[in-house]
Amino acid sequence: MEPKTEICPKCGRKLEFALPPGGKGNRLYRCFNCGGPDPLKDHTADGYLRGLKSPENNTG
Repeated sequence: MEPKTEICPKCGRKLEFALPPGGKGNRLYRCFNCGGPDPLKDHTADGYLRGLKSPENNTG
């Protein structure tokens, strides 16, 4: 039995069945063309970027 193909209502491309950001929870249909996760808005990337900007990490 073929899995149901979902189409993005915004751009018309095929949606992918993927884990939610963070990798925990039920899989969701996501459009990686127009609604994919923005890596710079991910909470883990935010913490990493804040660490790079902290004064104790600036050595010059």
